Amino acid sequence: MMVVLNKIQAKINNDPAAVTLTSLTSAMISLHEAFPAEFKLFGLLRLLPKLAEPTTEALAGSWEPLVNPAMILDICADWLRLVRYFQGSSNNSDSNTENENMNTSATATGEDVGLAGQTRQLMHEVVERHCLHKVRTQIATSWRYVL
Repeated sequence: MMVVLNKIQAKINNDPAAVTLTSLTSAMISLHEAFPAEFKLFGLLRLLPKLAEPTTEALAGSWEPLVNPAMILDICADWLRLVRYFQGSSNNSDSNTENENMNTSATATGEDVGLAGQTRQLMHEVVERHCLHKVRTQIATSWRYVL
């Protein structure tokens, strides 16, 4: 587990631009699959915002929300993929019926639902910190020109 975390940290330190939200999401999924008990015990999900910070700051830094409002969806897409994974929808390959695949709450364990909720909360924190501030600033700036 520490080997994977050290590799992620080394990649962030050496070339932060090469680290994508997709790669971080994949790393979290891999860690959870390989070490589910340790993942929950040590709260590894709480590392994701800090690990994603350079990438998210770079994306949000060049973002103009009034010109390209959809970019926020790119940031949220990987987080939502992680939420779905923890809900059990993306790793539910052993289900036999279509109905079981559609009902993720029936297949998710209590732990997975908790991790999905934590992922949503962390996503909201990241969006609030890096994206919504920029939206508010640009709206406030644009109102000065209207008035």
